[in-house]
Amino acid sequence: MKQNRIALTKMARIADMKMRFSQSECLRLRSKEAELLAALGRLRLDVKARADKRMVRADAALTSGADTRWQAWVEQQRAALNTELALLRARRSSAEEDLRVAIGKDDVSCRLLRLYDAGIRQKADRRQDYES
Repeated sequence: MKQNRIALTKMARIADMKMRFSQSECLRLRSKEAELLAALGRLRLDVKARADKRMVRADAALTSGADTRWQAWVEQQRAALNTELALLRARRSSAEEDLRVAIGKDDVSCRLLRLYDAGIRQKADRRQDYES
């Protein structure tokens, strides 16, 4: 009997650790996603600032061709960030599914432990009633 309790306790502990790991992984991926979105936002602001600056006056970067190279670099950076973001979102989706499974296993293992303990108490109560 005691071995069953020990096994259930170990199972519940493992399920809890897996759930906590999955939670931290989801948080880490969400944080990385926020960083990528911020980097895309900064690029967008830089492009807007550059466009506003060109409207006010002609500048040397535009006439020398550096502006065209900079715009190509911006598009390259944007494409790389969007690719990384798409891959990260796919990983995050998978991590969230892992988290849902881990939460379910944690819930089931805790319920099994409670049911086991309730069964032991019920047997003890029956034994006491029988003996009295």
